[in-house]
Amino acid sequence: MVDAAVKEFGGVDIAVGNAGLRRQTPFLQMNLEEWHEILGVALHGAFYLAKAAVPEMIKRGGGTFIGLSGVSHHAGSSGRIHVNASKAGLEGMIRGLAIELAAQNITANCIAPGSIDTVRGASAGGPHGRGLSREIPAGRQGRPEEIAAMVRFLVGPEARYVTGQTIHVNGGLFLGK
Repeated sequence: MVDAAVKEFGGVDIAVGNAGLRRQTPFLQMNLEEWHEILGVALHGAFYLAKAAVPEMIKRGGGTFIGLSGVSHHAGSSGRIHVNASKAGLEGMIRGLAIELAAQNITANCIAPGSIDTVRGASAGGPHGRGLSREIPAGRQGRPEEIAAMVRFLVGPEARYVTGQTIHVNGGLFLGK
């Protein structure tokens, strides 16, 4: 994918690791294969993307790497310890990248969306947000455009001094309590 982007556009300035599986499996029913699958997609996928994209960013004099995390591992979530672990690992990886790559003019940040008004498959817990919006201080689910706006900000010139951060975009669902 990175090779195709370099061929088509002459390089890579931005990479967004957005892969993830939203499986709901109670811990006592979870097997090692599923654990590895979830971590493989979200955490290892971001690692592979960074390994491919960062050298291209360095060639161009800088860039931005963004990982999409989530609110559930900050607040805790039943039936999703594998997802929680993968996103916590992703945030740790991003902080490490931010420190290691700062001298190459590369920023690295995470966005932790909350409940977003999108269609979710049955393995993610099915339709989500009905009733949950009462728990969100903003009183509603987020929109995909609101996550995209944060990505746009973080890749733009106004955010060149923002690195190593997890930015929560969740209507106040998680306030760091």
